[in-house]
Amino acid sequence: MKKSILFLGFALWGFISNAQETSFGVKAGLNYAYINGSDVKDINPTFKYHAGALINIGITQFFSIQPEFLYSVKGYSSDQVDLDLTYLDLPILVKVKFSDQISLHVGPQLGYLISANQKSDLGEDDVKDQLRSFDLALASGLEYEMNSGLSFGARYTFSVESIGDDYEEETTTTVNGVTNTVKTNVKAPDYKNGVIQLFAAFKF
Repeated sequence: MKKSILFLGFALWGFISNAQETSFGVKAGLNYAYINGSDVKDINPTFKYHAGALINIGITQFFSIQPEFLYSVKGYSSDQVDLDLTYLDLPILVKVKFSDQISLHVGPQLGYLISANQKSDLGEDDVKDQLRSFDLALASGLEYEMNSGLSFGARYTFSVESIGDDYEEETTTTVNGVTNTVKTNVKAPDYKNGVIQLFAAFKF
């Protein structure tokens, strides 16, 4: 993993050094987040948010590479519980301009799970150990850019694999003063992140 990150860093630096034009920016926006998958039942979408920074590396007049570094909150809501999933997302997007204002972007996204909190009437639980640390997703969207550097866009991201991870559940019982603890392996449900994002960005 460290070698892969180092390789990506050198590759990114090579792109920046040879780019026709490189711009930096910040962005923030709304997440319309939900969970899908074969085990999803009675789960509703929820509104969350994302924010971060970007680098746009121009290759030609109409073609560029755009890595982004995003703090993004996802999850779902239901009648019983609400789940907040906080990720550090790294999308690496290929960006194609159809005109000076309108562009299409598409590419892979790797997310690192920072926290996973499940809230109910009984309180709040940390369920990070029930989820995978990394979430591989695909992203695609459209963006409208103004001459001032301000832009607005929409994006859809979805997990390629389930974000659930098998875990152990402990059950403790006491009979006649003797305490017994039984560990049970629990198979992870088939859950996948899906997010529709609306955002504003500013490049400088």
